[in-house]
Amino acid sequence: GVATVRPQESLAAAGELPPWLGSEAFHRSHRSALLRKDPEHYRRWFPDVPADLPYVWPESDRSPRV
Repeated sequence: GVATVRPQESLAAAGELPPWLGSEAFHRSHRSALLRKDPEHYRRWFPDVPADLPYVWPESDRSPRV
């Protein structure tokens, strides 16, 4: 773990933000999955997102730890 939580600006400056952050395709696909999970709850939050999008899983920019 970490002793101090760094703000997003510090993480960005250090190149430590995940590559999918801000990816519209990634976020839309996960919103779509939420709509499939509970359409009554999530439809109000994502009115223009179709509920049948496939998941978008970006490749990691990290080296394997193992």
